[in-house]
Amino acid sequence: MARINKVWSSKISNCYKNNVAVFKNIFYGGLIDEGILDLDQQITVYNDTVGVFHFRDGQKVGMEIQNRAYAKTMRQMFESYWKIAKDLKN
Repeated sequence: MARINKVWSSKISNCYKNNVAVFKNIFYGGLIDEGILDLDQQITVYNDTVGVFHFRDGQKVGMEIQNRAYAKTMRQMFESYWKIAKDLKN
């Protein structure tokens, strides 16, 4: 299963540092069958930026693309997958 996460990032920095229980209330996770979505890297969308990161087997690779239209497209794709993800809290 691929894991996707939704985080309300404006709250993360202060809450996570001080209280893991609070962080768990603003962090949502879901699982998607690998036959639908097979993720080998982390994709993060924030503001007008898309970050792609791969940290495995001693490899550290990453890039950021700053483009409003691309970030909007990636955000829409995420929301589509989010709708079919199985909630981790259940």
